Amino acid sequence: MKNINYKFWNLGTFVYQAKAPDHVVKRLLDEGNKKLESYNKSLAGHIKQQFLYDKETIIWFYNEMQDYWNSWRDKHCAFNGFINHHIDLHSYELWVNYMKKGEFNPLHTHSGDLSFVLYLDYPEELHKEAEAHESKSPPPGSISFNFTHTGSDRWFNHGSHSIPETGDLLIFPAQLNHMVLPFKSDVTRISVSGNLHIANKKELSENNGWFLSW
Repeated sequence: MKNINYKFWNLGTFVYQAKAPDHVVKRLLDEGNKKLESYNKSLAGHIKQQFLYDKETIIWFYNEMQDYWNSWRDKHCAFNGFINHHIDLHSYELWVNYMKKGEFNPLHTHSGDLSFVLYLDYPEELHKEAEAHESKSPPPGSISFNFTHTGSDRWFNHGSHSIPETGDLLIFPAQLNHMVLPFKSDVTRISVSGNLHIANKKELSENNGWFLSW
């Protein structure tokens, strides 16, 4: 076989995964136990208990996680070969989901530019249920992502799923299709999600390192 010089391009979407600090997970769990406003009418989930955090918690969380947004940006630029121009991320919501057996999140996207999910409690029973799963579909309780090139053949469609651990943080494009499969275990899967938008898009679009090639 010939020794061929080559390079490859990272095409497609970029999903970032990291472990959130324990004190952030703990505070969000504690705040979630307070009486919060129902957020069901604003969300796609077939989940009875979905609540919007109060303004103080939202501001605290996004400030506390600033290093993670910066880390995402660094890795996102490296993945796509972008110049790392400054982006001005604004947050405007944060909610918690208490998902129980039989509940699910259908295939959907989010508003804004960037979305994330942080797992406050992913019970061991769900890992056992995933291990016992035998079909070709993603396992129960997992989050499944689907990236499709519009108008292309099925061969160019990409899907992946994640069976998370407690404390895992996933950051992904807001318009990336994703869903959560139902499970049968009598446990509660607790996750937090939110959206961010990029305020300086016009400024970025005038540079040579446009950021939004997911």
